[in-house]
Amino acid sequence: MLALFFFLLLIQRSRRPFSLVFVVVGTIFAGILLAQCIDFSFYPFVTMAGFFVRLFIGYALIRLVNNFPLTFVRAMVVLALLSFAFYIPYILLSMVGISVEGIIWRVAELLGTASISRRPLFLHTFLRDFTPRNSGMFWEPGAFQGYLILALIFLAFVKHDTPRKQYVRSLQILCAGVLTTLSTTGYIALALIPLLHYDWRTQNRNQTLFRILVGVYLVLPLLIGSTFYAYKTLPFLGEKIDSQLETLDRREGRWYRGRMGSLVFDWEYIQQRPLTGWGLHSSTRYALHPFMESSEGMGNGMSDFTAKLGVLGFLTWIVAVYQAFRRLSGGNRRASALVCGILLLVLQGECFLGYPIFIGLAFVGPVPALRSRRGTSIIRSRSKLIPSAAKPHVYES
Repeated sequence: MLALFFFLLLIQRSRRPFSLVFVVVGTIFAGILLAQCIDFSFYPFVTMAGFFVRLFIGYALIRLVNNFPLTFVRAMVVLALLSFAFYIPYILLSMVGISVEGIIWRVAELLGTASISRRPLFLHTFLRDFTPRNSGMFWEPGAFQGYLILALIFLAFVKHDTPRKQYVRSLQILCAGVLTTLSTTGYIALALIPLLHYDWRTQNRNQTLFRILVGVYLVLPLLIGSTFYAYKTLPFLGEKIDSQLETLDRREGRWYRGRMGSLVFDWEYIQQRPLTGWGLHSSTRYALHPFMESSEGMGNGMSDFTAKLGVLGFLTWIVAVYQAFRRLSGGNRRASALVCGILLLVLQGECFLGYPIFIGLAFVGPVPALRSRRGTSIIRSRSKLIPSAAKPHVYES
């Protein structure tokens, strides 16, 4: 229903509801899925339809929302502040020895939201047992950090279009949100965010050279040093990674659910069908392991997507994302490559490409203003990335 609603809006506001990028990307994915159907003699139409519904929702949302990067940043700032309203009292009460676990359980059971792994209460999610990690309104802290990191990426694109006070405030709130998740992937990705926000170039050539020298000889060493220190001191970084490696080495329990375990598990599938993958339906996706009829929450989104749609499918998405951010940045290749690198890190922790926003990143960028049938401009997109000295693309009606 949401996809149909968006489709009607696109038809109303534009004579060409589908962009060339969407047609190309959609056609490649359709070709991959068709090849899988022929190879396996199996046609899971409902499963494939669900994939294209999510792909279209991501595309339409980015196309319809005026200045999508800025809107997404504002939404995540609000959600981060909302999470603090639950998270901070929860932590403070636990620090003074007051337990509210019983109350949370009773309210969750009364609402009918309690499950084995989490206790959602309206707009905040508490995990099964007490934890200092902040999940926000998402299903777990690792998911929350992914959307916060995405907001920090977009914030770099709207920096000059936002009042400085508002920009600094948004940056602080989003970074604080990532820190409260205590997510391994989130902390590693957060270490790269300053490189995206740092003003590498200016109008003055000498000043640009000075900033590059400061960045190379001061900013980069500080980031590397702080990252190494955090890895050695924070238990959810070094110890957690070592624990997952040990579990993987021994093949203990559900070893295939961790980040590295999923990567090793999926590699067997990628090796046998590297080009087009094993499909979206569980009966073919886990054909080599029949006991895995359900994904059981696989932990590596990059390898999972590659196993499903092959290297061709993953390259289609990542290349489209690179081109999208290159358009958005006014042609800044380094910044676009850095964004792709950060997104690849984020994908190591969650299967985000199963959701519209992340798969829809292939369609981000300045596009011609949507027009009504009378020819008047309805939506105008204008964004630019800070590090780029190139002028942003502006499309007039």
